Amino acid sequence: MQPLNTKTLFTISSSFGSLLFFVILGHFGYLNNGKQQMPLLNRLAKFWKILQINPYLWLNNNDTITYVGLGCESVSIDQGRSYIDININISNCFFSRYSQYDGDGGVIYVNGGDYSMNINYTMFNNCVSSSWGGGIYFSSSNSCIRMLCANKCSAFSFHFAFLKASQMNQVEYLSVSNCSHTTSGYDPICLFTGNQGFDNSNSSMNNAIQGSGIHASSASSYTSSYCTFSNNKVSNSRCIYLYSDSGTISMSFTNIVHNNSPSLGVITVEGAGLRKMMY
Repeated sequence: MQPLNTKTLFTISSSFGSLLFFVILGHFGYLNNGKQQMPLLNRLAKFWKILQINPYLWLNNNDTITYVGLGCESVSIDQGRSYIDININISNCFFSRYSQYDGDGGVIYVNGGDYSMNINYTMFNNCVSSSWGGGIYFSSSNSCIRMLCANKCSAFSFHFAFLKASQMNQVEYLSVSNCSHTTSGYDPICLFTGNQGFDNSNSSMNNAIQGSGIHASSASSYTSSYCTFSNNKVSNSRCIYLYSDSGTISMSFTNIVHNNSPSLGVITVEGAGLRKMMY
């Protein structure tokens, strides 16, 4: 039997990964609220159609990913950043790395200044860094990520992303899974400061020493709805960590199932202010 070539393997893996993304998010949309299912599935169907038009748009004759969405740079390289300290507005990109980046932010690094980051309909696969943020390290003014899939990303802290925004810090329709193949490192994603929203998202099948689902800290306000945290594993403590000095932390219509925590509970909430957990 002849081995599969790179194009065939990529076509299979990208189609399977997209289908898995569709199934997981569609499933938890149904579990949370039937009325919420159709808007979610309509958006996912649009994403799925993009992928099915022609998977080879992501490959050139040298078997490298070259699909050009909006603003995509250095999508498939051995290791290294695609963006450093600029405003970011990208969509329909597929970022993939093959080895660890030595530092923060394996794909995107923004630290300081007055920058905004807006990412839509994009995938991060096997993005690894030695420090903070395997895929994204962002510390500036405004962050909005929507319709993203992160798979097999890892770092010392925040396997997929560290998102610090002084103003708006929003996540919607994110699926982050299989981040860190062992119980090492901390948290698949961190939201830090700003007005935080984490909605219609899935954080499942992740591993960590501590914090296997989400870390949200020092928010002006934090709201989360219609999310799933499932089958996450830690060697030390907690799946979900929420902290604020003041303001409101609100979580509603959420599935939290099959997560472990040897200490401090599956959910740890600290600080001061109003806390709400509903449905």
